[in-house]
Amino acid sequence: MTRALDLTGKKFGRLTVIERTSNDKHGKTRWLCECECGNNVISYGSDLNRGKTKSCGCIQKIHGLSKHRLYNIFAMMKDRCYNPENISYPWYGGQGIKIYQLWLDDYTKFHEWALRNGYKDNLEIDRIDSSKDYSPENCRWVTRRVQNLNQRLRKDNTSGIRGVKWNQARRKWEVNISVNKKRIYLGLYEELEDAAEARRKAEEKYW
Repeated sequence: MTRALDLTGKKFGRLTVIERTSNDKHGKTRWLCECECGNNVISYGSDLNRGKTKSCGCIQKIHGLSKHRLYNIFAMMKDRCYNPENISYPWYGGQGIKIYQLWLDDYTKFHEWALRNGYKDNLEIDRIDSSKDYSPENCRWVTRRVQNLNQRLRKDNTSGIRGVKWNQARRKWEVNISVNKKRIYLGLYEELEDAAEARRKAEEKYW
């Protein structure tokens, strides 16, 4: 019988071969492998070499979960943090915001955490401290209005009130609000109190 090729340490898809295990009753060689998600699985060497086995089964699980709204939330969260081409990257990845490594390595862990911690289809993921990472201890599920209120002030904000800044050219307070990623101009005001009230009413109307 031909001696089996040593696959120890080799990588096949998401699997890394740890060691050879006992042959089956037909003499076919089996290998113990560790998946990127942390699970172990035993696979035939022939299945590994032909690309038939590439994971412990988590790929199929993720594929099934990818149709869920949560997967889109996760994908957008990841894009904001790690894709410099994303329009929001300067306020996320550009500020050093990262995603909890276990979630980043295995989407199913994020999915399971979300379902155990208050996720509903009408809620958004929100960082309690907007200067810190996306992690179990710093994330919660909230309405869009609460999420918007928790966002950090823009660097060009001069009033301490979200959406209100001093327009130097016009010598007045300028008020804006973002709705569905579109910026809506709310006008110019002589007094900061009036500008703040305009912003508050806009939040009630749009959020």
